[in-house]
Amino acid sequence: MIFSCSKKQKPKGEVYARVANQWLSSDNIDSTFSASFFYEKDLPKIIDSWVETSLFYNEAKKLGLDKDLLLIKKREEYFKQLLVSSYLDSETKNKISISEDTIKAYYLKNKQSFIRKNDEVFTEQFFVNNLEDGKKLKKLLLLKKDIGSFQNKIVFSSFGTIKKGRLSKKIDNLLFKGGESVVGPLESKKGIVLFKTIKHFKKGSFQGLDEVHDEVYQRVLKLKTNKLRFVLLDSLKSTSGVFINSKFR
Repeated sequence: MIFSCSKKQKPKGEVYARVANQWLSSDNIDSTFSASFFYEKDLPKIIDSWVETSLFYNEAKKLGLDKDLLLIKKREEYFKQLLVSSYLDSETKNKISISEDTIKAYYLKNKQSFIRKNDEVFTEQFFVNNLEDGKKLKKLLLLKKDIGSFQNKIVFSSFGTIKKGRLSKKIDNLLFKGGESVVGPLESKKGIVLFKTIKHFKKGSFQGLDEVHDEVYQRVLKLKTNKLRFVLLDSLKSTSGVFINSKFR
């Protein structure tokens, strides 16, 4: 796919890179990578990946690996599986509906599988540009004051559950042993961060349905998809003249 839209002549649009007689440009990047939109910040990584793959691909062709019968067979087998997957998706996606009642029923029946294996803490995380802003924000949060006027100083904020042992030992201790309602400001790989602790959860407690809703949905979807797949398979077997030697059943 990477080479299907490359051109021997210079393409239209802004040129991003060239390898031999293959070009990557704003005119063909979407079809080359089968995507309709790219963030500008991601372009350097995408371009590097295209150049790297193009170079290795060209060298592989020089060695005649594109004529290797084993590789061709693997390619055909992969394409066959891709077609099967696409067929099953097209035959099942519009025939499956999952209600909230179904999700709730599955959760209650399988609640034991949603027990926490670690201590967890639900937090609101704030990222700011410098320690000074972090200290000012912490003061506002501790005083439980409105931080609306401080929003222009906040680079990014989000809610999330943090499992014990996932972050650095220093942050881990502050979140799980320190007992502080606001942890930080601290330096991290993403910048200066503060954690506003909202709720602690002990190891062995149950995760709420709101926390695992997406996981439950995917589990139910998989069960329904597999059931429909077997129904479809039985139907095809009965109408397609399938024979299986009884010695191998």
